[in-house]
Amino acid sequence: MAGEETMTWCLDAICRHTGGRLLARGEERFRAISTDTRALMGGELFFALVGERYDGHTFLPQAWERGAAGAVVSQEPDTIPAGRSVILVPDTQRALGDLAHAHRRSFEGPLIAVTGSSGKTTTKEMLAAILGRVAPTLASEKSFNNFVGVPLTLFQMRPNHRFVVLEFGMNAPGEIERLTEIAEPTIGVITNIGHAHVGFLGSIEGVARAKGELWKGMAQGTIVVNHDDAQVVNLAADRHLTHLSRITFGMEHPADITAKGIEERGFEGFSFTLEIRPATFQARIDLHLLGRQNIANALSAAATAMAAGVAPEAIAEGLCTCRPPKGRMVPIRLPGGIHIIDDTYNANPESVRHAVETVAALPMPGRKFVLLGDMFELGEHAAALHYEVGSAIARAGIDHLAAIGSFASDLLAGACSAGAQDTHTFPDHDAAAEWLWDRLRPGDLLLVKGSRGMRMERVISRFTGED
Repeated sequence: MAGEETMTWCLDAICRHTGGRLLARGEERFRAISTDTRALMGGELFFALVGERYDGHTFLPQAWERGAAGAVVSQEPDTIPAGRSVILVPDTQRALGDLAHAHRRSFEGPLIAVTGSSGKTTTKEMLAAILGRVAPTLASEKSFNNFVGVPLTLFQMRPNHRFVVLEFGMNAPGEIERLTEIAEPTIGVITNIGHAHVGFLGSIEGVARAKGELWKGMAQGTIVVNHDDAQVVNLAADRHLTHLSRITFGMEHPADITAKGIEERGFEGFSFTLEIRPATFQARIDLHLLGRQNIANALSAAATAMAAGVAPEAIAEGLCTCRPPKGRMVPIRLPGGIHIIDDTYNANPESVRHAVETVAALPMPGRKFVLLGDMFELGEHAAALHYEVGSAIARAGIDHLAAIGSFASDLLAGACSAGAQDTHTFPDHDAAAEWLWDRLRPGDLLLVKGSRGMRMERVISRFTGED
């Protein structure tokens, strides 16, 4: 299927792996796999994916115009240009995964899958920093963590890669099971279990079961267990997982990988001693990320790298090079001495509490502001969880709390119940940004956070002038 230097995809092999029926035989080989006509450069095989709000079949004319050499479809096209190949399958998304699975079989090195309620992307980026210092490493871009992103990442594997790091996300039961089937990870990481997606899964236990599909789907390899998370520990105790080896990490409970002598360094992050007990190794780490949760993420990455066979010295060196991914506890200093923490990428009750605790602990001469957008996917628990988070923010000692979104009133009610004196709600991002702009002074600190769909980075852009 693949050449040694450049990747090509053979028509007959694609039909075989996807179970597709050939409607038109034209081009026999394809230079790449694509699901986006805007990214086509010529010679690709285009998969016409179908979703709730789009149908890739409507873009077939654009695909041909932009040089696609073939297409995988679930509906017979009215016309097929001469020289183009078309494969008909029952489900183009499943066919994409099946083809990625076939390509994954060509890789013999450690393939790591990271999932969890929070910390997935940061852990993945830490792993990429560590492993990339040792050998060529493929890591999923941004948050390519679903039925499209995971296959597209796997298609990027080349013969020179020695490590692959994937992120697994989900919104419903069975999704991680399918991603595990596609990718066949040899190392599985569950960072933690929290309320993210509880609206789809009903309860924390439902979230745990869905995340646990990763480990249950692994035929062999190593699981990386967070000993500080009771739900993760319970998952690891499943008697059906005894065929998998395991390595543990934690700060509060005994574990193979742990952190001692933690020192807070303000906006510089943390310093701590990394202890790797199986190797009786210790090293002082300067971690340039905010929030104690990122120490846990660092330990998770260290444990995973150990499972992948990386030397402890290389792990320590890699952790010291890590920087926060965009929108994840990124400190910004504005002219005049105002500080902002951009944590706008996503939010759930646990991650909001962690972020607020970080802000409360930072030594600042001025006041501390929090602007929070709604936390999504909490279902029938949404109002109560926003109320609880508001109460936690007030107890943390935040000076000013502002909110936008459908559950802003619940958040502020919770804050007021715990003694908050200065709370405000706004109809949109612009109104919130304008209010903050008028009130922030040198020495003040602002945390901005919310679920991905709230697009809270718009507020950050109002202050920085950057898109």
